[in-house]
Amino acid sequence: MLGILGLSAGRAGDRDHGREEGQGRQGEQRAGHAGPLPQAALRQAEPRRACVVGRAPICAPAMSTPRKTLSLSRVVAPAEGPALTGDAQIIAQAVRRKLAITAVYNRTNMVIAPHILYTKHDDLFIDGVVTLRDGKVPAELKLGTFKLAGLNSVSLTVDTFTVQPFYDPADAKYEGVTVAKVD
Repeated sequence: MLGILGLSAGRAGDRDHGREEGQGRQGEQRAGHAGPLPQAALRQAEPRRACVVGRAPICAPAMSTPRKTLSLSRVVAPAEGPALTGDAQIIAQAVRRKLAITAVYNRTNMVIAPHILYTKHDDLFIDGVVTLRDGKVPAELKLGTFKLAGLNSVSLTVDTFTVQPFYDPADAKYEGVTVAKVD
């Protein structure tokens, strides 16, 4: 590969300069020097990265600037309480707008209608109704509690939901710890 690029294993200025006819690599002498080249100069050149020829880069570094991401500017963290992470902001927005979310919980794909987002022991939880579990409608609709740390791949859907009658926003477990709830 070095021959294709016009490079040799020695220094760039030593390509063919100072080599007399009939002298091979082992007996090679530099102009103005009495002895043969040291063994380190005779070693093969080390393999180089594909983006570098010599010491000059020929391609730009990958992902030199971070990608732009969508922001949820309408959802603001409450004045008191924990700062909301990305998934918590998505869920808070879904609760306030009455939009269903899709998520993976315990390796199961679910569509959840979140009714309330609250804290318990400094962890975030949602209470919601599962409308689809692995693409199938559950046998009965019931209010389930989901720890936010266990929800993966959270995203909003365009599907709206109606508040279920078995959801009680005045329940004692929601007092003073509510982050977002349906109106």
